[in-house]
Amino acid sequence: MTELPEPSRWHRLRALFRRGNDTDALTSVDDERIVVVAESADEAVASSEVLGPSPWRSGRPAVLRHFLVVAVGREEDAVRIATLNGYVVVDGAAAPPGTTAVAGPPASVTLAVAKLEVFTAVDVSRERARMASLASRHQGSVLGWQVLQLPG
Repeated sequence: MTELPEPSRWHRLRALFRRGNDTDALTSVDDERIVVVAESADEAVASSEVLGPSPWRSGRPAVLRHFLVVAVGREEDAVRIATLNGYVVVDGAAAPPGTTAVAGPPASVTLAVAKLEVFTAVDVSRERARMASLASRHQGSVLGWQVLQLPG
């Protein structure tokens, strides 16, 4: 007797062979239907610790959004580099709770950048490190990050 694959694997396989228009597909970082499923403003907490108990669904498209503070005059270069890594700037995004306590340079700009992909916890950790490096090279820091997905 053969065992059925795990539901997450089955759903991924089924999605590969799905035909027609999928009206429930996530196609944009600014899709109005997405909701925050995991977030953190604590750089010391591992991504897996935040994602594990969250309603995040691994193997499904998600938006990974980072909030950065960079020095005034350095924001264009920071955005250019983030764009090279597949990110887009998001206007009007609400940062994770606790981010107001983090101070940037005296003259600083807050940026929200986001990327749409299928992520693993390791991918999120890698991207967090990449964004921390980007912010540091532009005299800034990371305020926090969020993962957003379609509800359900």
